[in-house]
Amino acid sequence: MNDVEQLAERYAAMWNEADPLARRRMIAELWSDDAAHFVRDLEYRGHDRLEERVSGAFERFVGTGEHVFVRTEAMQRANGVLFRWRMVAKDGADAGGGCDFLVLSPEGKIVADYQFPEPAPA
Repeated sequence: MNDVEQLAERYAAMWNEADPLARRRMIAELWSDDAAHFVRDLEYRGHDRLEERVSGAFERFVGTGEHVFVRTEAMQRANGVLFRWRMVAKDGADAGGGCDFLVLSPEGKIVADYQFPEPAPA
């Protein structure tokens, strides 16, 4: 597995992490201090806001035992990373997904994350 695939795996694991302390540690490891996550018309900036975002998604989707997030593909060009992910129901059904475009710092931490959710297939 190459570096970009490992990054995508760690990113997906962060959204699936049940332990709030481990989730907070993962955010600090993956994201720069002033990083921003953009989804729809919302912006989450800094580790505290990122923790709110990730924890909220965990509670809504994964913590219920209904879903898990998996990454499907990843590619990198210079300091940009694009990867696709799916939300899979416990019965294996595709429950939606999307893609994220990450901008990385020279140290390899996420500076900006632009998320583009997609609905579940009909």
